[in-house]
Amino acid sequence: MRDDDLYDLDSSCAELCHMYTYNYLARKWSPHRITKITKRRIFVLTEGGWKCSFDRAKVEANGYARSGKGTSTRRFYSEAGKAAEQAKWAHTRAEIQRMSIELGDDSDLLGLGAEFTRDDVMRAFREKVHEHHPDKGGDPEMFRRLVKARDMALASSR
Repeated sequence: MRDDDLYDLDSSCAELCHMYTYNYLARKWSPHRITKITKRRIFVLTEGGWKCSFDRAKVEANGYARSGKGTSTRRFYSEAGKAAEQAKWAHTRAEIQRMSIELGDDSDLLGLGAEFTRDDVMRAFREKVHEHHPDKGGDPEMFRRLVKARDMALASSR
């Protein structure tokens, strides 16, 4: 390797000094120190002491790189990739909140608690539908609200 292929990192280049992984169980970002950057590779020392290297072009293009195979795959995000991922999550949270506001008081129609499964949703929906189905003399608007509440509950249980 030629000397001009290697870029030394100093403490002033904070945007290039770390890559991040997200721990879903702890719900936090873990920084990992970039030890060396060449024209083609980025070398990272993880918190656990593992050494990884990634294709620099892929990291710069995608904002992340994958390490491992199968179920043990981890994504290492660059600073820009971390920011993009956080923005995507914020958008998803905002969309869920918007949908729940649209639903309004219909969320309590099925009588579900805070934690429920797909089976709980369907069981509660079937019980309520017997009372409010238009073919059995029920109110068509109430039936539509029940269907909407079921769809929203199923979407949030996934």
